Amino acid sequence: MLGAPAVALKAWNTTDNEGPYNEGAAAADPNLWLFDKQLVSYGGGASRFEYCDIMHLPTKTLYFVKHPGGSAGVTHLCEQVRRTTELFFDPDSSYRQRLAQKVAGLGKGWTTDWLDERPRQHEWDLCLVLMGRHVNALPFFAKCGIAWLLGELHHRGFKVSFQAV
Repeated sequence: MLGAPAVALKAWNTTDNEGPYNEGAAAADPNLWLFDKQLVSYGGGASRFEYCDIMHLPTKTLYFVKHPGGSAGVTHLCEQVRRTTELFFDPDSSYRQRLAQKVAGLGKGWTTDWLDERPRQHEWDLCLVLMGRHVNALPFFAKCGIAWLLGELHHRGFKVSFQAV
């Protein structure tokens, strides 16, 4: 069973889509930084990645929010988490340097010193957030995708939490 994150995001109003929900959740606490739709160009060509939807730096929690209409939405969620873990936690710092440029470019006065050194998997919490559904209520293949992701992340030493909003 997955535990809850140290800081819970606000409840979903059942009508907003992901964008407005993420904006409202981040606005509820100045320590919640909104990264939704803030794509980081990396890897050449048109490769761009969303770091996470929301971050809480004091607890080192990365929130990945998805309204799962079915297995495809959950697959997207799993792939976003997978890409973030591959890039952000990589020994090569080039992605983190690009992310620092993006953070500085947002003009919100956010620090970037947390990107100076390679993060340690066990210090960060990867929180899967599902809007309107608990993981147990997902379709079979969506559950399989999450189970596979969790197994992979736990094997690699990551902390993972879950919140249904």
